[in-house]
Amino acid sequence: MKNFITKFAAFIVIAAMFIALIPSVCRRFQNEANNNSIVVSLLYNDLRNKVAKASLGDSLDEFKKAGVNTVSVMEEDINSLVATGSLTCIKYNVLLHKYDDESMHIGEVIRKYPQVAYDSYIVMTKREETKKLLEKWIPQKYKSDQFVKIEGVQGMDIYAFLDGTQDMWEIVMGYKEEDIKALKDKGFDIGLIFKIKNYENTGYLDYIDYLVKKYDIKYLNIKDDFRHPEKEKEAKAHYEGIEKIIRDNKMTLVVTENTNQLSNQKPIGYFSVFNSVFDKKKPSSNSVMRSFETYDNSNSGTDETKFLYRYNQLLNSTIDRNMRFITVTQQIINKKSYVQSKNLTVRSTKAYIDEIKRLGYDVNGQAPVFDNYTAHNRVDGAAAAVIMIMFALLMIEMITGKRYYGLTVVALILSALTAGATVLMPVALLSLYSSLCSVIIPCFGMTVLFWILKQAKDKMNVASLTFVCALGLIITLSLSGLVMISLLSGVSYYVNNDIFRGIKLALFTPILYTAVLYYFMFARKSSSISEDLRKALNAKIKVYWILIAGFFGVIGFIYILRSGNVSSISSVELIMRNTITNIFSARPRTKEFFVGYPCLVLFVYYFKKSDSKLLQWLFATGSSILAASTINSFCHVFTDASTIYMRIVNSMIVASIVCVFVAVANLVVVRIVRYIKAKSLQGEEKVGRD
Repeated sequence: MKNFITKFAAFIVIAAMFIALIPSVCRRFQNEANNNSIVVSLLYNDLRNKVAKASLGDSLDEFKKAGVNTVSVMEEDINSLVATGSLTCIKYNVLLHKYDDESMHIGEVIRKYPQVAYDSYIVMTKREETKKLLEKWIPQKYKSDQFVKIEGVQGMDIYAFLDGTQDMWEIVMGYKEEDIKALKDKGFDIGLIFKIKNYENTGYLDYIDYLVKKYDIKYLNIKDDFRHPEKEKEAKAHYEGIEKIIRDNKMTLVVTENTNQLSNQKPIGYFSVFNSVFDKKKPSSNSVMRSFETYDNSNSGTDETKFLYRYNQLLNSTIDRNMRFITVTQQIINKKSYVQSKNLTVRSTKAYIDEIKRLGYDVNGQAPVFDNYTAHNRVDGAAAAVIMIMFALLMIEMITGKRYYGLTVVALILSALTAGATVLMPVALLSLYSSLCSVIIPCFGMTVLFWILKQAKDKMNVASLTFVCALGLIITLSLSGLVMISLLSGVSYYVNNDIFRGIKLALFTPILYTAVLYYFMFARKSSSISEDLRKALNAKIKVYWILIAGFFGVIGFIYILRSGNVSSISSVELIMRNTITNIFSARPRTKEFFVGYPCLVLFVYYFKKSDSKLLQWLFATGSSILAASTINSFCHVFTDASTIYMRIVNSMIVASIVCVFVAVANLVVVRIVRYIKAKSLQGEEKVGRD
């Protein structure tokens, strides 16, 4: 019995825990497979403000012909109304410095209102449609002490907004119903972009509900509006009203991703709205979608460059970042008219829609349905914790080459206690399990790799050993990735409300671990670690060691620097990424096929063919990037699990090509070095004879 426990207990427990994860893994695959419908929405206000009114209808028809069936409409604000010439807005103190008759007359009238400060905004219009808009929305959103209506100027409606610290786009006037009607008549589905402002009045909510019902509006996109947390209590009635509108009208909640790609825009009350949509006690057909809003990163480049940038941006948002609601904005190109820029936007949008249809996505506006898909499952957490404990046990046994009955018993007891504690653990702590697993799994994978090398070094040639090592590592990581898939499943992860924490730690720790692991498994020369350390510190440092260490140090620095989301990448890398994306819809990760796999190939070669511990150690450490990056793919909580596995497969395909060149280049270098050494020895022998 003792021998059985020592040999098989860990594997039996691990197998049992993986079986416990199967329901969550299947649920994730099922929910993701059922939600492949894309909504491509045109930002209407952006188009309307950038093309001539006469061509607006034709421009909308062009987008509809390209495959865009939805239009997102923003609320009007003072800034947009000024941009379209609907009204004039000026600071009161600026108005007083104008000396034309009309300005002086207006200034004199405003002086009768002592509550108007010198930095207050003065809003003026003579347009009847704008007068109606202001008269309708201002009283519904603002309290009487926030604005003043100025009387006494013939033919003009004037409002003074007393708080001059606001920006013009923060003074919001609501939606233009005539625009919504015209868009609906053209056959577009409508989405409303809404910012929960801290208005004193909530009368506008009734009018939004009226618009939603009358025009069968499907989507409500709640966006960040930079309000302060201390205002949450005052805003409660506003977001509770939004909750009711979404639920009563069975709308789809849309949340827009932040441009830093780290999370969503979450205004005050967002989680209350989200939880209301998915409240199992109040059955409804409500759903949620995550939105990507296009942007321009540069005004430089040719039309074709701009087209490809926007096209690949759209494509990556769907495939790589799993966006299901795409908000298309108008491109801006230097020395090009808005009409020319609009034509390029239409072209890139059509190309994107055609491609995602070819890849099997639907562009039909169907809201996703999530079936029993909740995050932070305690059974998954308990199973993951037990697996990590058993992995730690196996790592110790592989490193030492021994099996331990006592340690196995301790691991079993600790597993039972941890599983029990997980059931009672707060969700905040439970969410850290995925971070712990993301560190342990790649370390376990590298331990398996080293163990295979140690066992098979003298039994296989270089090619066979390389294949077995790579396959063993990838199978270990892919199976272990199921733990991450189960822990990071649920609709809250799917739409990126909950995010994975610990990216830097998960990418850097396996590298440090591998560097130390190599010493214990292959480089340790004495029983005393301190003695080996003393010898290392007293070793003669050669110049090429410093150069090699510096080279790998720079690579390591860039690796860590690039481990998060970066604002820009080089044009060469961008071209390489886009080329690979056009070949493989699930783009393999550059650090895997360009660094990790080549280092693994070189590590196995020098492990088999050379006694240079330095080269072995450097390439072993570099190969750990493959393990860290592969598991990091599973940490992309919003990416479909099937896409993650396809990225792993595609990475192997691209890496096999890259590694052929690396292997050939390495053989060339080896032959050159051998030739130089041979010539050097011949020279020394000749000098000796002389």
